[in-house]
Amino acid sequence: MADPNAELARKYLEAWSAGELDTVRSMLTNDVEVHIPGRTPLAGVYRNASDFFGYIDKVLDLTGGKTERIEILDILANDERAAAITRVRFRRPGKNTECRRFFTFDIRDGRIYELWVFDEDQYVVDEFFS
Repeated sequence: MADPNAELARKYLEAWSAGELDTVRSMLTNDVEVHIPGRTPLAGVYRNASDFFGYIDKVLDLTGGKTERIEILDILANDERAAAITRVRFRRPGKNTECRRFFTFDIRDGRIYELWVFDEDQYVVDEFFS
């Protein structure tokens, strides 16, 4: 039987990759805190679900409505959190790139209350979103 936190992380990443944003929202607490790295206007800490969905709207504007394609390489989990190693393909008109991305999910009562994103090559991601 799969670990419930590993399954939550997997479902979150699959929903994000498929553009199923209502499903993504249902997996987050209202007071979720999301940490996005980098030096672009998108980087920062989003301190609730509404702010995070404002970030998502900006990403969709930049990418012409496309979410990142996420290939899950591995997921580790325990009773309080999960971590995922992924390969992400970013697409936008005239630009495409790919990198490994690491996610950590802090989980409470079956929902994500804190999410951190780490990129293998932050310079590549910053260039893509600049």
